[in-house]
Amino acid sequence: MRNILARSPASVLLLAAGLALLSGCFTAERSASGPEAVREPVRVVDQGNAGDRRSQVHVFRTAEQLEAAPLPEDLRRSVAQLIDFPREAALIFFAGTRTTGGYSLDLGEVSRGDGRIVIRITEIPPAPDAMVTQALSYPHVVIAIEDPPPSIVVEGPDR
Repeated sequence: MRNILARSPASVLLLAAGLALLSGCFTAERSASGPEAVREPVRVVDQGNAGDRRSQVHVFRTAEQLEAAPLPEDLRRSVAQLIDFPREAALIFFAGTRTTGGYSLDLGEVSRGDGRIVIRITEIPPAPDAMVTQALSYPHVVIAIEDPPPSIVVEGPDR
């Protein structure tokens, strides 16, 4: 049986490049999910369409504040697991009622300084030709804010 690597120098280089690429993928995946993973100072931790009918913003700096809030129980449990109180604060933005499905919210611009942070929430509507649920929906997004300053300002749809 002939040695496959002896066929040509190009096949050896191709095999080496493929192994290096795969090795880099596995290394990046391992470090991103490991305990040394870098966390963004402001990041989306949850989003969906089970929000409130009214457009509102809630900021929770402690687990006790979150526990006392008038939120759906499943959302409260989810946020409690995703936020590292008191190192982080939780910001929950409810966009209010939308006439169809297909809407989502995302984190826009963030600026920090002078004891405050300004967070812009952007709404992503469904594409004009998208097939969407013909039912009311209530988009929301949950954002973790690391080392929250005293003032948190939120700008977004219907705000």
